[in-house]
Amino acid sequence: MKFQYIRFSLLILAFVLFLPPIAAIADKPENAVKFVILKIKPKDSAVGTPVTVTIEAQKSNNKVDDSYQNDVTLITSGSATGGGLVDIVNGTGSLQINDFVVETVTLSLSDTEATGLDVSSTEEINFIDSGGPIGGGGAEWTRQIPTTVTFSGRAFPNAKILVVDKDVSSENVVSQNIVTDQYGIFQVDFVGISQGLHSFGLLIKDKDNRTTQTKFFNIDVPANDLIVKDFLAPPTAGLLQRLVSRGQPLVVIGTASPTNSIIIEIDDIIKKEADLERDGSYKVAIDTGILEFGTHYVRVKQIDRSQASQQKRESDYSPTNAFVVSRLILPKTDLSNDGLVDIKDWSIFLSNWVSEDESQRKIIDFNDDGKINISDFSIFIRAIKK
Repeated sequence: MKFQYIRFSLLILAFVLFLPPIAAIADKPENAVKFVILKIKPKDSAVGTPVTVTIEAQKSNNKVDDSYQNDVTLITSGSATGGGLVDIVNGTGSLQINDFVVETVTLSLSDTEATGLDVSSTEEINFIDSGGPIGGGGAEWTRQIPTTVTFSGRAFPNAKILVVDKDVSSENVVSQNIVTDQYGIFQVDFVGISQGLHSFGLLIKDKDNRTTQTKFFNIDVPANDLIVKDFLAPPTAGLLQRLVSRGQPLVVIGTASPTNSIIIEIDDIIKKEADLERDGSYKVAIDTGILEFGTHYVRVKQIDRSQASQQKRESDYSPTNAFVVSRLILPKTDLSNDGLVDIKDWSIFLSNWVSEDESQRKIIDFNDDGKINISDFSIFIRAIKK
């Protein structure tokens, strides 16, 4: 009997030892399925007081997906400002909404980045008067808001914007400098300014210090009023070369708002549409084979392609750049830009060759290899002989 018990115990042990391991089956990781505007508490806010609105990328169990990194656009109703693309990092993002008008603002979402997530979530903010009834009391009263002028819109990522306000009556000048976010969204508020005529100027530069078309606004500001100027800034535009031989590509470079597209126009006739890189930059080559010899002009505008924009806004054009289609085979060797390679260019070449200024020496890097050497000298000699 004892022997049988031992034998049975050994059989059980062997069965346990040689049993295939049972793998733990983990739940499949769940990803975000919806964007949700979190409840705003309190729902009432005094006019002129910014309210932080938080948006989460949530799973189906209403928990935030802290691995989610894509973005969504927040849309505001009425006179509210501050809406736009929300940068969602680790499942969460926020914007500040403000309003100088007593009203209920409805917040909604738009899937401008084509994420496929549900964007049906909405919320409301009640912007109320904090000062109470004025003008003798009674049920009806008028809110005296501070005189405010707001400039908002889209430019390009990390753009530097200088806004100058000149009070025409007092000659007083006030300016503000801001840097846009990674999507080019900006807002500048001049609060409590004097009543009367003001001249505003907006100077916008991209991250490479190229300047776009400067905007000017003459605004006759009434007392206790809110004026909002929302616009799409023209893109910046530059040329890698201003002198090209016929058939050589003209390369146009610059920056616009990342979610938009651009239209490049030459001589008000030739138009080419192009998409942008993720950082808003562009580099577009245009065939010059159909252009006549001589001077031509190029400019660029951007088009708002976001789903939130129903009418597809277009910006003004960038400053115009002139370029020349040359008869020369090697137009870069025409250092005097007169259509010839002669003794004048030889003099400029020698001056740049011995210069200690790297920007001057770079002009005679004819083969674009980053070096100034005998190869560039040979290219110039062959050009001047022709």
